[in-house]
Amino acid sequence: MSSSDSSERRRRPLRDALLVGALALGLLGALELAARALTAPPEPRWWLDVPTLGWRLRPDFVGEISDAQRAIDAQGLLSLDSGQAAAGRPGPILVLGDSRAFGSAVAADATFAEVLDRRLPAIDVLNLGVPGYSAVQGVERLRDEIPLRRPRAVIFGFGFNDRRSVERAAEVDEPTAFTRRARRLRRIGWIGRLRVVGALGSLVRGASGVDVTTLRPRVDPERYRRALDAAARLAAAHDVELILLQLGDHPRQAAPLELGERRAQGAPERAVAPLERAVALDNAFSDAARRRLVDIHRALGDAASADAVRHSPRRLRSLAGGFPILAENDYRRSVEDVAAAHGLVWIDAERALATHPDWFFDYCHFDARGHQRVAQLLERELRQRRLLV
Repeated sequence: MSSSDSSERRRRPLRDALLVGALALGLLGALELAARALTAPPEPRWWLDVPTLGWRLRPDFVGEISDAQRAIDAQGLLSLDSGQAAAGRPGPILVLGDSRAFGSAVAADATFAEVLDRRLPAIDVLNLGVPGYSAVQGVERLRDEIPLRRPRAVIFGFGFNDRRSVERAAEVDEPTAFTRRARRLRRIGWIGRLRVVGALGSLVRGASGVDVTTLRPRVDPERYRRALDAAARLAAAHDVELILLQLGDHPRQAAPLELGERRAQGAPERAVAPLERAVALDNAFSDAARRRLVDIHRALGDAASADAVRHSPRRLRSLAGGFPILAENDYRRSVEDVAAAHGLVWIDAERALATHPDWFFDYCHFDARGHQRVAQLLERELRQRRLLV
């Protein structure tokens, strides 16, 4: 055998490996292009993954966030509030909340925080709402913001994302879980962000639907109560007035689930019909109704009906979790109990908004008219508490 033949034989495995690698990359690229063509655009990367807190608004971002156009400044605050924050006037009012405080699908100056800010020209009102936040994240944010801003009052309104589902115990809201998540996202890097990877993962996970009995809320009712209690203690330690804000679901969309929950307390057999209607609506609250139906069928000794209803064909994977897996009633009771225990004011905006279902444009977000009403309720309470002097 000639030396050239021997050299050729040594080079052949390397060429074959390079060819296989190139073909694999080409296939991945083709699949990614197909996924981009066949799926909706991903959420804009408006968030920044951070340990302990989970995520924050990305500094210097300009674009769409939660169906609304927003500009974020270099400090991660809404640009509308940049001047006030920089001025550092003493005793601002901080609004901590989720996308309802942030103002999903409404103009930046139409949120209840901005309306309140205009109605109180002598006081700065800073909107620190972040889409997808739970009360656990709200407490962590409060720990940072109270010593930094030295507010006179904090408006604290959560309760929707807390009820959203996750699949594993390791995914529930805890500072340590957020830290693990941030580390994992750094490890998977750009590969984990490829749309084809996410699509294949969803296909594998959702082949037979999701068993709602295996899901859990991001923050269960007891953990929610503890988060509110921690917020109250933190505010008291810094001599800051804490105002709990109760915001509710779309009154019509959530009505069958709520009716089923009420009936289940006294006559479970009468809860089946409204819960079945809630499932049939196929909206944000249908999986919570499925889960409750399973419990009721089992309590009534009907294992077959429980088995038939426990798998949901729907799957939602988002930054904030899946569909709500529990009704609102237990979370509302937590607000009432913590307010009573600490002598706090709580604003029941849920009841005020429920009389105007036309103000809601989806499962829990309301339009500019709803924001105006919430601002009025807050202003009245602030004046009664003499927090504006």
